[in-house]
Amino acid sequence: VTEKGLDRSKILGVGIGAPGIVDYNRGIILDFAIAHQLVDIHLKDYLWERTGWEIAIDNNANTRALGEYWYGFGAGCQNLIYVICSEGVGNGIIIDGKVLRGKNNFTTGLGHMIVNSDGRLCNCGRHGCIEAYSSTEALEKNTQEALKNGLKSLLLEKAGTQFEKVDYSLICHCAEAGDSLCLQMLEEAAYYLSIGLSNQIGSFNPELIVLSGTLFDASATFFERVKTLTLEKIFSPLAGGVIIKKRQVRDNLYEVGAATLVFKSFFND
Repeated sequence: VTEKGLDRSKILGVGIGAPGIVDYNRGIILDFAIAHQLVDIHLKDYLWERTGWEIAIDNNANTRALGEYWYGFGAGCQNLIYVICSEGVGNGIIIDGKVLRGKNNFTTGLGHMIVNSDGRLCNCGRHGCIEAYSSTEALEKNTQEALKNGLKSLLLEKAGTQFEKVDYSLICHCAEAGDSLCLQMLEEAAYYLSIGLSNQIGSFNPELIVLSGTLFDASATFFERVKTLTLEKIFSPLAGGVIIKKRQVRDNLYEVGAATLVFKSFFND
């Protein structure tokens, strides 16, 4: 605030989108997705005590969904699902114009939906979660494992036997160049994500799905395969009613989505 020279008296509050499990009503980050050792962070109380402003905190997938709902592709749309595929997999769901949070005010857990009960081990300790296939971390881990098992790939020309240098951007680059292993790994990631998305379409019947995150940004092939496989799996009466789009890049769209949390709290009061 000081750095930007803002007038404190004109600030209504602060909206925050945090990765991980967030208790929206209490403003507590129960599990911080990028540092799991950080739990039960009472961020709302901490910031309120130091600023006196209204503080609203939600999962970042929910705040991004709100940004799309109010100011992006979702303008005029009452039901949408916003998906993030980056280090983890998450989503925000808006039904009848309201964020779906459920009994404990948590975000919905697309990344830990089990799509293969005998599948790969997830960081959560269970087997077959979408996140064990469709996150950048999983893509890197699974591809490195395939290389160690002797499968051939253009990746070996780029990284040699230093498999730790094989990251998602290199995998996506080689896939676009036609590398069979990289295409196979992206296909696996797209296949399991499409199962989760088709299940959510069947459950919530949204008008729009917006796909975002570093994995979609890195690979047009991944986006097209997720879109195609999802539409193929949808129960046919629903197939014509849903649009799947890649997120648009607009300045401050998601920050504004977080800010709407503050506006909504004032309107509700």
